[in-house]
Amino acid sequence: QMVNDPKSLAGLMNVRPVTQNGQFKGFRVSPGRNASLFARAGLRRNDLVTSINGIVIDDPSKALVLLDELRNAQELNLEIVRGSQPLSLVFSLNDNTK
Repeated sequence: QMVNDPKSLAGLMNVRPVTQNGQFKGFRVSPGRNASLFARAGLRRNDLVTSINGIVIDDPSKALVLLDELRNAQELNLEIVRGSQPLSLVFSLNDNTK
């Protein structure tokens, strides 16, 4: 759903770009309208997403590349920084409702 309708991401999370010393670092996330889904995904307020499916988010324009990449992905691999600790989160994108 997120790939076909990127606005649906707002139901899960709010994102804002983060730069530090002029360098783009990634996207800071916080719960969207569905805070319980955000929590079930293992995310926490202020996590910094730095990589998705091996694509380092070092430029905000990579969001379009990521959406195209996710169209055929079976998994979503997030590299995040929580506080000062790097973490990896992996999610299945298989739709078991079909």
